[in-house]
Amino acid sequence: MAIEIVGGAYCPLSPRDPQHRLHLLMQQTRSRCLLVHWLTKNRFSGDIVIVDINSVIINHYFLSEIHVHQLSDVAVTPDNIAYILFTSGSSGVPKPAQIRHRNFIQSMRCLSHLGVCNKNNIIIQVVRSYFDIHVQEMVGAFKFGSSLVILHPRGNLDFEYLCNVMYTKQITCFASPPTFLQNFTSFVEAQDNSYTLKYILAIQTGGESASAKLVTALKSIINNKCIIWHMYGPTETTLTSLYSKIDPRIDIKTVSLGRLPPNYQCRLLDEFSQPTIMGLKCEIFLTGVGVFAGYLGRDDLTQKALVHINDEVYYRTGDLVKIDCNGRLHYQGRKDHQVKLHGQRIELGEIERCLLSSSISACVVIKWGDDHLVAYVQSSSATNKKQLREYCQSHLPPHMIPSLFIILDKLPLNANGKIDRKSLPHPESEIFSEKDYDNSMPLSPLERHLQTIFCQSLNVASVPVDRELKYLGGSSLDAMRILSAVRQEICDKIDINLVLINSSVKELARAMEPLMVMKKTVESDVILEAKPIDTIYKPSFVLEAVGIGVLMCLWVFPILSALYSRSMRYVILVPILHMLPYAILRYFWFSQKTETVECGPLYSWRYYQWWFLDRLWSVNNSYWLQHLVGTPFYNTYLRLCGARIGNHAHIYSTNIDAPWLLQIGDSTVISTDTLLTSLSLDDETYSLQEISIGSYCSIDSRCVLYGGVKMESYIHVKPMSAITGDILQPTYHTISDKRYISKEQTMYQLICILCILGAHITLIFSTFLAYEKCRVFSLPLFISLVLAWLYWTLLSLVVVLFSLKVLVRHTVPGIYSINSYYYLRKIWLRQLLISSFRQSFELFYAFDELSPIALRWLNAHVADNVKLGNLHQLLYFPSNLQIFEHGVTTFGGVMLSPFALTPSGHCYIDEIYLGSGTNLGNQCTLMPGAKLPHNCMVGTLTLITKDIDCSKSDTVLLGIPGRSMPFAMSNTRDSTKEPSVFESSFLNAIWCACLFFFITKASVLFFYCVFPGFLALLAHTVFLCVIYRYTTANQRTTRALEYSEFVTYTGRLAETVKTDFVTFIGPFLARTQFLVLLLRGLGADIGRDVLLSDIGCLLDPQLTTIGDHVRFHTGSTIQCHTFEQRVFKIASVNVQHSSVLMSNSIVHPGSILKGRNRLLPLTLVMKSDQLPYATVWSGVPAQRIQ
Repeated sequence: MAIEIVGGAYCPLSPRDPQHRLHLLMQQTRSRCLLVHWLTKNRFSGDIVIVDINSVIINHYFLSEIHVHQLSDVAVTPDNIAYILFTSGSSGVPKPAQIRHRNFIQSMRCLSHLGVCNKNNIIIQVVRSYFDIHVQEMVGAFKFGSSLVILHPRGNLDFEYLCNVMYTKQITCFASPPTFLQNFTSFVEAQDNSYTLKYILAIQTGGESASAKLVTALKSIINNKCIIWHMYGPTETTLTSLYSKIDPRIDIKTVSLGRLPPNYQCRLLDEFSQPTIMGLKCEIFLTGVGVFAGYLGRDDLTQKALVHINDEVYYRTGDLVKIDCNGRLHYQGRKDHQVKLHGQRIELGEIERCLLSSSISACVVIKWGDDHLVAYVQSSSATNKKQLREYCQSHLPPHMIPSLFIILDKLPLNANGKIDRKSLPHPESEIFSEKDYDNSMPLSPLERHLQTIFCQSLNVASVPVDRELKYLGGSSLDAMRILSAVRQEICDKIDINLVLINSSVKELARAMEPLMVMKKTVESDVILEAKPIDTIYKPSFVLEAVGIGVLMCLWVFPILSALYSRSMRYVILVPILHMLPYAILRYFWFSQKTETVECGPLYSWRYYQWWFLDRLWSVNNSYWLQHLVGTPFYNTYLRLCGARIGNHAHIYSTNIDAPWLLQIGDSTVISTDTLLTSLSLDDETYSLQEISIGSYCSIDSRCVLYGGVKMESYIHVKPMSAITGDILQPTYHTISDKRYISKEQTMYQLICILCILGAHITLIFSTFLAYEKCRVFSLPLFISLVLAWLYWTLLSLVVVLFSLKVLVRHTVPGIYSINSYYYLRKIWLRQLLISSFRQSFELFYAFDELSPIALRWLNAHVADNVKLGNLHQLLYFPSNLQIFEHGVTTFGGVMLSPFALTPSGHCYIDEIYLGSGTNLGNQCTLMPGAKLPHNCMVGTLTLITKDIDCSKSDTVLLGIPGRSMPFAMSNTRDSTKEPSVFESSFLNAIWCACLFFFITKASVLFFYCVFPGFLALLAHTVFLCVIYRYTTANQRTTRALEYSEFVTYTGRLAETVKTDFVTFIGPFLARTQFLVLLLRGLGADIGRDVLLSDIGCLLDPQLTTIGDHVRFHTGSTIQCHTFEQRVFKIASVNVQHSSVLMSNSIVHPGSILKGRNRLLPLTLVMKSDQLPYATVWSGVPAQRIQ
């Protein structure tokens, strides 16, 4: 691209070519500049001007004066040469074909017009640089805005690696010759890797004839939307001159060349340059926008190749075709001795002239089968095959080196004195004619197995074990077949380089022996691991029951003491009495002398100590600490709990499971919902590892730091990143050093916190007075409590909404310092208010009518028919910067991040725009500045930033960061006009919300007022199980529900009862076997010894099956439903034994984890995916990494 921009001509040279040939090609181009890198710079010498691109890329001290504006002065016309490609020449010298800018641009426009290329493609670059299609893949991809994926060196020879890249990168389009495609298809079929081509929408093949057998094989492994294109076009006519969409119903025996693209014409002429009739062989002449400018420096060849017919310039292809009764052209070969091997044009005369320049007297080269060239050499001297091969290797590119050299005393001649090609000996009979190889030696089992694989791959009866592949007539495609078979039958730890370097049976066996020893060791370990787990430590119901009881007492006792004392000072002591036990117990159980890594048996006493502290943090600390995040007071409390926190750190997350293993440097910012998890779970053990973060780091929203982190200073972590291991400090950084918090700002934060505390105390006493009034009317106790609860909720809701409206008010988009007063007033204070009064938002239910009304009142632009899954989470984002058009739907866990951390460490605040009909999936994150078009669907665990270009409607975005998928939202129904049982006026909506609140809370409080403590808890649990099973009974038989069928009063009742249980009881049960019993009661099929992070990890327990010894980390979720376009669809999920779901990983409906699977943090298993046994997955969507 840079060469074209500066007005140069691009001419690719293959590093696989010998040095002699490279110098010959350089002389023909008369190039004044050669670009090399560290692997190729030693291939050239002399007076050639060489530029090492590595010095530009990695040399930070390379000084140059760049004048970008001078690019506009570069004079490039359509008739300038864009690139030069060499084609084989019969004279023995390659021919440099010159392609103009207009040739390439017009040809790409033709492909775009046909629908072959578009901006939504994700293209993989498979073919080598001596194919002109590689220019289409690279320059053409960028011209149309497509994405390009480039393989590592020799990556196209490693089919397993290629399959993995095509699936993980979601490749939608690729091109290759039919021979390569046939081998790749066979590999995919043999390995049952049809998922590899899951995203493929277009396959281009050409360069040689494609068989109907290949088309049939392709159709069996691709999706129905995929189009197979057959492209025909010599290099001299630029990319494609004839094309066809392959249809197996028509192309039964052979695939035709197809038809002409726009702006191309052809003539079919016989040997006398006269038009021919149907059914006869004739030569095809092509004209149009792609006809080249001629051969550089070879006017004689140009005059032969280009002919003028009726004032039009035609290119004489030399290809023979036949036209059938349907007007379709069929390839019939060549009129000369040019052949095509693996899609590459080869002049056999060029190889013959190269051999004749050695010590032989005569030779002839033929094509044998589809994959091989054979050289018949006449020589009376002592020339041997090794010398001939070495000579060819020093003068010819690899694809032109004959696979076999057959030395004859005299070549057979016919009656005319010409070489009689039909009388030449058959090549296969010569493969084993050498006597230099001894096959009598005994073979090891590995050598016998490899010999069988070689025979099957080469289609021969036997092969000498010490003869190299090249002497057996093998090619790179044969090496790929051998590699695939070895990986499948013997060992999967080898790569293509091992086969190419050790290309005989004996050499390969010798190289594989160390790998076989490792494989046996691993297999023995796997067998040991697969045995039933029977350790001395098992889940202890007694310890867990005692721990739950103590936790409840520590939570209830301070509240009851303040309630019965009716004194102001006791109310103020409640948060202190809640938070102090954690610091005390941590000091005695996990002192500061604890090692940075602690491992131990699961369910040991040490593990239960950590569990108790983790539950104490979640039950008692989380609510109170939300008032302190982002302040020096939070840092002080973390230090009290054993953390090492630097000065002026800004920490906005309470998701910490082992604070005594946390180290944070000075002025570091940790944004909202970041998970700092030291815990790692396995079948029998647990480990706690230190998390160390340097100074002046910026960690954005919803990141996960796990598995032991050592992060140096000045590091900027982007949103939703999973970080583990060592992260080194960048050489250069732009992070601001001015993040200190002044005493005045600390005082401002303290005053705000005390004011909110005073508001809470006032509300509590007011509520207590209301409760006393209710008792005057002799109302039952649970009715009085529910009315007082409703009274407090309404008052708190009024306080928080008016505070947001009057105190916080509008927020102006811009970039602000993290320690500025504007940030404290507009962002920090908003978070403080919403976190402190979050229980009051229980009056708002998912997809109700009140949530959009509340947002509109807070100056958000919210159109009609907007359904919000969670108002509480959306309020953290400045309301006046929210723009929701008609028909928007948001689901649970959606986060509108209130600010984004810039590379300089400042806060970026901007509006978020959601077009009409937009759907936001579970746990997706939208950063400030995000703008989505209408009818856009954002998938689960997807990150949307302002940098994502999504201007096309009906787009599905998925990934971190989000990227367009090669499929669109279905428009078969209008999901924005669904009726709802809750649609009503504002006053009716308020009345219905209060009434529903009263009914649900009264049904729960009834048990605690009638039954004693333990029986009340048991009755509450039974009530939850009964009502949940009743409301979800139809989901076992119904797989799809409309919006009005799903969002009902009974469904809301069940979800509200479950939510109340999760809020008040769930935190006590997390990571215990009592939680497993509860979820079994809700309908889940759960095996033994399963650790679940919380009750919310199974969103649809009635549809979930979990095997033995499965481990859930914090935030991992199994979701058995989708709600796309307001249609509720469900499918069961099966997680088999010994699988581990790490933090914030999500499993979608219909998925099966077949055992011993590990999902790394922030991994999304897509609908109906099946994860093979003992595999590791990561990414959105999940990609296999081990």
